[in-house]
Amino acid sequence: FQSYVSELLRALGHAPGNDFLDNYEGRYLPMVLEYASPTAQPAGLGVPEVMSWDYVMVDEAQDCRPGEVDLVFRMFPSERIVLADGMDQPVRSTHHTDWLAACKSGQYQSVYLRPLLRMKHGIYRFVISLASHLGIEDWNVEPNRDAYGGRVVIVEGDYWGDPELHNGVMKSNRDDGNEPIDMLFCVPPSLVVVDELGTRRSHLAAKLREREQLVWDGVDERVRDSFPTDVKQIRVVQFDSCRGLEGWVVVCLGLDAFYDYKLSKLQAVPQVERGLYVSEEEWVRDAAARWLMIPLTRALDTLVLQVDSADSYIGQALKAAAEECPDVTEWRVIDQRTRPAS
Repeated sequence: FQSYVSELLRALGHAPGNDFLDNYEGRYLPMVLEYASPTAQPAGLGVPEVMSWDYVMVDEAQDCRPGEVDLVFRMFPSERIVLADGMDQPVRSTHHTDWLAACKSGQYQSVYLRPLLRMKHGIYRFVISLASHLGIEDWNVEPNRDAYGGRVVIVEGDYWGDPELHNGVMKSNRDDGNEPIDMLFCVPPSLVVVDELGTRRSHLAAKLREREQLVWDGVDERVRDSFPTDVKQIRVVQFDSCRGLEGWVVVCLGLDAFYDYKLSKLQAVPQVERGLYVSEEEWVRDAAARWLMIPLTRALDTLVLQVDSADSYIGQALKAAAEECPDVTEWRVIDQRTRPAS
């Protein structure tokens, strides 16, 4: 959306400066709204490249800012707007954007697509069980019953502590006819460093390169501005950036560390955003748990989840879900012993 606002500004003769992202909501978005208001001269917005669309499709509509919603309805009639709403997957804020409040009564049609088409049924069962053990009781989704199979591997301890673990994950992906680019690795901020030039690098990328594997290290924003250029590249992103991505094999390193990170960040959210119906602790835990659902739903065939300890809050929830889904779950520890999930 920010790219579109930037394009509008250029069409209006107001090219944004280097402060565009920092002042997007405070300065630049209101500037576009002023030109797009009913009282403004429409000539400036009559630019074919910017306006001449038959339909406008907004992806991740649940995450739009109120000013962005206002802009869309000012520029396009509701019958030309198609929204893809991810329900429980806001990233830019902690609340769901209400598009219906800006739409005139009766001038919309809702189509609910509840089946999770990406994940195989085994992963779906595990994730649904885990959501319940994390206290998410209203996660209203349905499985893709035509997608059989799927497996979950839970790693307790250091992912690199078992030399055969990573080799096995790579082999599984390869044996299924996939390339390394079909894998997705997610890491928490604690596994990312910033060098003297301000470039972000993941510890994981260094480990993979030690094994002579190509890496697209998307933990740095400048890297994410482009795409992987080789099918042999393994994609690495932070958990915060994984929405919209998927992989045949998805490896989540430091899942418990990411949960703790979200707990600390969400505690700073103002009371006005949390609401008054739950305690701060309940709201923070619920919001952090819902954040976990984003990386947990990225995998098609194999989901690998690494935690430091089975005794942590997330470790206990994983253990409970594994006990309910022993036929699709494998639990591995760093001393190379493997035990079933029962």
